[in-house]
Amino acid sequence: MSVIGIPIEIKAREFHGKLWLAAKLARAGHKVALGDKSHLRATLFEEVKPDIYISKSMCKGGGTEKIFEQLKQYGASVTVLDSEGGLGSSKNKWLEMRVTEELLEYVDAIFAWGEIQASALEETTYSPENIHVTGNPRFDLLRPELREFYSEQAKKLKEEFGNYILINTNFGVTNSYSEENINQVFDEREINISEHRLEYRSRIFDEFLSVTGDLSNAVEKEIIVRPHPGEDHETYQSEFDDPSGIHVEFSGDVRHWIMGADAVIHNNCTTGVESALLNKKVIAFEPDVGMKAKEFSLPNFVSYSAKTLNEVLQYINASENKIEYKLTDKQKSELKMWLANVDEMAAPKMAKVIHRLTKSGGSAKYPPLSISQKMKSIVKQQPITPHILGISGLDKRMNKERTGKGKQKVPDLTIEEVKSNLDKMNINANNIVISRVTHTDNVFWIDGSSASSDQD
Repeated sequence: MSVIGIPIEIKAREFHGKLWLAAKLARAGHKVALGDKSHLRATLFEEVKPDIYISKSMCKGGGTEKIFEQLKQYGASVTVLDSEGGLGSSKNKWLEMRVTEELLEYVDAIFAWGEIQASALEETTYSPENIHVTGNPRFDLLRPELREFYSEQAKKLKEEFGNYILINTNFGVTNSYSEENINQVFDEREINISEHRLEYRSRIFDEFLSVTGDLSNAVEKEIIVRPHPGEDHETYQSEFDDPSGIHVEFSGDVRHWIMGADAVIHNNCTTGVESALLNKKVIAFEPDVGMKAKEFSLPNFVSYSAKTLNEVLQYINASENKIEYKLTDKQKSELKMWLANVDEMAAPKMAKVIHRLTKSGGSAKYPPLSISQKMKSIVKQQPITPHILGISGLDKRMNKERTGKGKQKVPDLTIEEVKSNLDKMNINANNIVISRVTHTDNVFWIDGSSASSDQD
């Protein structure tokens, strides 16, 4: 049995896939701490004490390097499943945006989404034998045998909104939560966003705002605008603040909304890939803005391309009676190079790699708690903890990201939600114990250490 830490940065994007992975690991006899990244990190070395940590990135910023260094100091294995994956960018751009080469010295294994990302990593100094092409577990749930997981909530959305078209936006560069935030992110990674890209995305953004209003007037369907988690949602709420049949929504997992939609519209958004894999009619809106994108866009490639409102309407009307969207052989072949779990599952592959790491790496050894840490632990276990936690510095570390954008990214997570989602996944949860990591918000144990292992 090993203790495994899995942080979640954006609940709507990562929760279900990482819960699916955690359940597979628990079924193999491991004990998994799953939850909000900031809360998990705040208790990582005092409560969780992982033998293996599955980071969501391998780039500088947000204390990642310090976390990696401490984990290695205590003998833990560091692995990475990049939360972004690179489906919306070129190989070189993904390397620039998502990989800081000097951090790779701390990493024991990387779970690459596909062969393209693996080949990019092989251009660095990182050992190819530690690169495992697995895909991402969140795409496992889109497979025909598992997608029923999203059906119940999709039906409720359909009942609430009727027939609707889903518009997924992806304009974090031009519609960031704050200018200070985006500058900080790119400064930390020493990345320069070209003026061409900024201008191009700004023009596409303006066209999206325009076509959304025009589309609402042209169809007898509701329009759901779902902003990217990294965007300023208030921009859309202000733009569409009247009861015009346009709703700005961010609740729940985007796949519920995709499943319930009559069609999905996007531009260079991973949800385009997800929609195609769910066989949902998906449109990449690519208007003529007087300049061209310089990079290949996989989400656009696997979607139907429309340049004008009329082309959008023609496709929606022409495909009104079609049961489902189907990838062409060319689209599927390209997609499989970027995403390894189109035809097979990622979670079992990852579980096997982690199992091998537990065999070769052994258990991490953390130093005994200091008197101060012991006192904090005692305080956290008392019923009056919520009233007195403010006397320690722990709550400041845990809660500094729980307002504003942090709250937007990881809304509250409950133990009931964890259990109900496991039930919907048809996981045999016998002997798996679900509990909260001691008085910590949004972090839970998925404990299969007493279960009989199903790991080969």
